[in-house]
Amino acid sequence: MNIKKLFAFLLAVALVLPVCGISASAEEEMEFRYELTIDGKELLEVDNGDMLTVTLYLYRTDENEIYSMHAMQDEIRYDRDFFELVEDSVALYDGVQSTDIELVDNHKELYMNFLSFAGGELWGPKVRVGSFQLRVIGTSGVSRITNEDFLVSLPDGSGSYRCVANDVVAILSTDCVVKFETNGGAPIDPITAIYGELITRPADPVREGKHLEGWYRDIHLTEKWDFENDRVDGNMTLYAKWLDGEPGSDSAEPDGAWDGLCLICGKERESLFGMPICWLCMSVILLAVLIILFFIFREQIMEKIKKNRNSEPQDLLQEEDQQEEDQQEEDSEDNQEAER
Repeated sequence: MNIKKLFAFLLAVALVLPVCGISASAEEEMEFRYELTIDGKELLEVDNGDMLTVTLYLYRTDENEIYSMHAMQDEIRYDRDFFELVEDSVALYDGVQSTDIELVDNHKELYMNFLSFAGGELWGPKVRVGSFQLRVIGTSGVSRITNEDFLVSLPDGSGSYRCVANDVVAILSTDCVVKFETNGGAPIDPITAIYGELITRPADPVREGKHLEGWYRDIHLTEKWDFENDRVDGNMTLYAKWLDGEPGSDSAEPDGAWDGLCLICGKERESLFGMPICWLCMSVILLAVLIILFFIFREQIMEKIKKNRNSEPQDLLQEEDQQEEDQQEEDSEDNQEAER
């Protein structure tokens, strides 16, 4: 997701959910674990064409007791070059919804979420949140299926409980494909690397007016790849980050302050006001600001409305008295004309 999706989710929870009757101390102590499996395992050898069942469980780990579930979410991320979602294969726990989301890199996410509009629903300490099937379409390598932006919300939406999660691994072969996205530089051919081994840094590509700062694991250039210590954990793409000017020059600045991708949700949408934030996230932010301002000035607003309502009858009475005086003056003038 994805800060934007988490922000919108928590905002919705805060607006629609009442405070639960469970004691605050008990709420803060609850802990959870999201568990993914593929065909019941965390590590599985697969073949091209295999149909795999991915299952998501949610465990309450601090106590083996039922509890009131208000809201939860998890984004199950998979490589669309290695897997494809089997149509109509999604099965969900009562009240849970899902959406298949295509990301800007070579991944997709199956987003599962639950939101109670009735003050919470009773869930057991172990719940099978949902399951779906993936077909293996890759021809070599290793692929990880991961939990992203997972949470279980507090009743009032002000935060979330402590949660942990695991990844699952599908092994087709130990020969992994590593791609290099040069982001405007000279292209670099993909290489084959052994699963669990180091790779050699390729020669820096050339890009006019810029120099290569480094290679990153993610498209948003936040997870820098260390060629001396990081080991290949599956098929992957490394992304180039460029700086202006020559290495060590004063003009060297990060390239791509706005690359068309929203800094909050990571989606490629039209921006507002020339900012690196898409219109949807900006709309959510503006809505949140308006709501916050309303609650800050709520008393003043309500007092103003009350005064206006109280003054309306008085204004009407004054208007009626004025009309009556005007009518009396007209009648008096008519009588004077008649007497003449």
